[in-house]
Amino acid sequence: FGTGDLSALLPGHCPTGRTNTRIKGWMGRADQTTKIRGMFVHPGQVAEILRRFPHGLLVMSGSGGMSWEGVRRSTCVVYSLDENGHIAGLPAKISLEALHDGLERSDHVSGELNIEGMAVYGDALVLAQRGNSIDDEGRPAKNLLIHLDLGEVLESIYTDLSVGMLELRDVEVYDLGHLPLEHDGATHEVKLDFTDVDTITDDPHGRLAFTAAGEGPDGSPVKNMIAGSAVGVVSADGELLSTIPLADRSIKLEGIDARYNPTLGSIDLLLVSDADDPEVPAPLFAARLLP
Repeated sequence: FGTGDLSALLPGHCPTGRTNTRIKGWMGRADQTTKIRGMFVHPGQVAEILRRFPHGLLVMSGSGGMSWEGVRRSTCVVYSLDENGHIAGLPAKISLEALHDGLERSDHVSGELNIEGMAVYGDALVLAQRGNSIDDEGRPAKNLLIHLDLGEVLESIYTDLSVGMLELRDVEVYDLGHLPLEHDGATHEVKLDFTDVDTITDDPHGRLAFTAAGEGPDGSPVKNMIAGSAVGVVSADGELLSTIPLADRSIKLEGIDARYNPTLGSIDLLLVSDADDPEVPAPLFAARLLP
């Protein structure tokens, strides 16, 4: 059948003596379709998304976790942006309830659903599932990076004002390590869990950056106590390249903006902390990851 792939016939005889027609192998495409992370993307798909959202969107999303009142945090608010990156027009209220319900029922998510980060990565939307809970068998939940098709997400937002359960293009599990926490004369190893993720802007290597925090889980002697935070980097292939703890263990990082610095070859970070107390201002930090 016609695939649209280009190749060419090889002249001469095969040295093995086989007489079948030989081809050189894949030599490109007969159209403008390209393959990104295993998925075919057509120029028309990209053009349609750009037409609808020419200057981008600002998305504020609930984590999908349950509130103290037993209500799932599945409301998402979307603003269109103008050519200067400013909010343009009124917000649209989007429901993520079906998506969140589907994710929590999937075989990938263990423990409670808690989407703490979201980043546009090429033609994918990456969700960072924070594994700071316990599953049904008493084991620590998994930290995940979940890849959704960005075009499908935007199409759902534009046409339905809701995002249902979509096919998961990729799901990666990450062990981010532990941080020690001294309490009542004992040392407790507290697991690091995702708190945010960001595509590194202008990075020639196509990497992701993330923040993580070590917070004592329910049922432990150090419940809700902070063991510290870390920043880290994930490669374009999904490999965990680094996890770097902060020296000040009192800081709980919950947000990140990452940009590649071509002069130094570094990754420049803007970081947001959270004191988990409305009476305490949350400090903002700048950091640099050197090569």
